[in-house]
Amino acid sequence: MSSSRWGLIPMITALALPSAQTVQRAAAAQSVVVYRGPIEWYTQRHTLATLQGIVNRDGPVLYLAAPFFYYPPVNQAWLDYYQAKRGFAYEDVTDFDALIARFKPHLRGLIGFDATPGPKMARDGKFFPIEEYLATSVGALTGMLPVPSKARAELAQRWGLPAPDEVELRDCRGRRTGVTVHGDLARYGFTNKAQAALWAIKNLLPACSPDYFFNLDGDGADYAAQHFALCTNLQYIDQDAGEGLTEQQVLERILQAYQDRTDKSRPYFWVIGLQPPERPGVMTLSRYGGVNSMTNASQNWSFHTRVASDRSSWRQQPTPLRPSVTADTRYVAFLASECTTQKAAGDGMQHGAWLDPARGKVAINWGMCAAFAKQAPAVVDYYYSSATPNDYFVTGDICAGMGFAVPPLMPDDAWHAVLEDAAPCWKAMDLASIDVYANDGYYDGQADHPQFADMCDAFGALAVTVKDRVLSRGVWGDNGSVWGRRTRVFTAIHYPASPTPLSDSLL
Repeated sequence: MSSSRWGLIPMITALALPSAQTVQRAAAAQSVVVYRGPIEWYTQRHTLATLQGIVNRDGPVLYLAAPFFYYPPVNQAWLDYYQAKRGFAYEDVTDFDALIARFKPHLRGLIGFDATPGPKMARDGKFFPIEEYLATSVGALTGMLPVPSKARAELAQRWGLPAPDEVELRDCRGRRTGVTVHGDLARYGFTNKAQAALWAIKNLLPACSPDYFFNLDGDGADYAAQHFALCTNLQYIDQDAGEGLTEQQVLERILQAYQDRTDKSRPYFWVIGLQPPERPGVMTLSRYGGVNSMTNASQNWSFHTRVASDRSSWRQQPTPLRPSVTADTRYVAFLASECTTQKAAGDGMQHGAWLDPARGKVAINWGMCAAFAKQAPAVVDYYYSSATPNDYFVTGDICAGMGFAVPPLMPDDAWHAVLEDAAPCWKAMDLASIDVYANDGYYDGQADHPQFADMCDAFGALAVTVKDRVLSRGVWGDNGSVWGRRTRVFTAIHYPASPTPLSDSLL
């Protein structure tokens, strides 16, 4: 059987803040394995992502060099940067079997799952069955790789890894749980999503991290496995999931379980991945204290978040001009947003725009996630050290620049915990502006909820832009000067990108 095709269906998972101790350990990791072999989304992606998550826990040791979905040169650009600035040395691997052999000492075996298409698939039969997501959770907790049941025996023999009948789970802290699960999840005979998810709530969730939940497709599976997240493939819809429950109801049971497990000193948790449909999804998770981190299209977040940094604070470039404002004059400000998505502000290098040789000739506000100050300081290093005087950083999304949630719907203790965590991040990254996605069907049509005044007062925000069709200008709290943003301009870009008439005229 070919080493590049063996019938695996991939998986996805996603988010977390590393401890200072882990980041310090990463400083010694100078040798990096770079996988440059072919990756087929419906075969190897799931297994590879779980492998990444497991081996990158103690440092940045495995990097996926596949072309970045939004802008292919991005991954090589990161490798070049880390080599030049951090002294990383790379060991290229092009064969998947050789990659497994390289990290075999880190692995305890293989977990099987039913890859048969059917009602357990996400999105009306598309994408992946729920056992694959649950197998990622089991793999993260046991140090085992998820593979389709039909290929498990052959792969176990080829790779020299065990394929046990039963395996005991260890929790996210490495402690024995006394809970034993089948080594092949297909043996449970799940017939619908609810049946599988309810089993996971009882058997897997207590061992998973209380801080991370991953749901549905998108990249970031490596990040979710790294942080022991429970993984599912449910949507926030009224579609029948089995057992007399809708998918929405099953998700609310999971979110309630996470809310019940949160530490009272930090009563919110991260929900990684896409949450479709986005509006009801984000509104629902907010009510339970969840904060969404969209890691879709992020391929190496488990790596970037383990690269050490010797800095804990950064400063914006001095603004070259401070023009006076003249009445009856229209002014244009450029904002590159999606501030809290890794595909833009994180390892996506602003969808590749940061690499444009013309960057710096026109003043642009670049969206940046405030949480990166703790989560990915090496990524912040890159942006701030390579910024020109015409590059200014703002943060965004509704939830204080930390992620995507709806503050008016969040429990008060969760919202104030987010504010408490966000304030030092804003200070560390010298942030003073935020773009708020308001009045987009998330609220009652009002853009002046008291939570936004709380936010401005907590950070001393100087400028706020709001997607609001009514608001023109106002003040939130004592410090927030607010401007309405009535429209957004979208441009379809096909990569590799080429200049547009608009950019030509500006330059």
